[in-house]
Amino acid sequence: LSTSPEMIRPVLIFLVLARISSSTSTDHDLEAKKFFGTAANYFQQGRHGELFDLLYSKWEKFYPGLVSADQVREIRAAFVSFRENQETDKPFFSLAALLSVTNTIDAVEKEIKKRVFWHVNAEGKVFIQKVFASFPKEFSGQLRLLSGKFDAIRSDYEALGSPARKQLAKQFPIFAHLDEVKALVVVFDNLVDVVTSACENLSGFAECEHHLARVEKLHK
Repeated sequence: LSTSPEMIRPVLIFLVLARISSSTSTDHDLEAKKFFGTAANYFQQGRHGELFDLLYSKWEKFYPGLVSADQVREIRAAFVSFRENQETDKPFFSLAALLSVTNTIDAVEKEIKKRVFWHVNAEGKVFIQKVFASFPKEFSGQLRLLSGKFDAIRSDYEALGSPARKQLAKQFPIFAHLDEVKALVVVFDNLVDVVTSACENLSGFAECEHHLARVEKLHK
């Protein structure tokens, strides 16, 4: 699934926060595997609208209210159009769709900043600023290579005072689902590892060459 680095970056920042542990009886590992299994089916079968709805349902659970209904409709249409065009001989991404996605990303970033400014204390603000500053401007697509940041961010979060932690959890409900998102990240990591291992034994296969090139670039 191809997408803009700037589209992914805000999501990744909060996915990393999900490495912070919390207790629950839900089998998040199994649910994560089912989630990716469903996503893979939709992707393979060309069910682009359903794939978007599945992905967006997770986003809305973790970050409710950051995207308006109108914005969701526009992004969904852009996503479906992009995926359909990818299947043609001359894939393209329309300027209108690009502007729609860009405007939505800007709106999400502004809403995040507004929530932090008005509803998070000074300690929480410093924490969020540090998290954003720790991520590159561009992202290559290999989430697993960000794992080195997880422990440090987790330690910083757990060191926050109770007011800051509660305020962050209220403004960004992802903090109430940390184990669930952690499971998604771990399963994704495992999938990337499996693909990498398989590709190392498929020399000359075009898709594998692209995948291994990205991994090699990230390790330099």
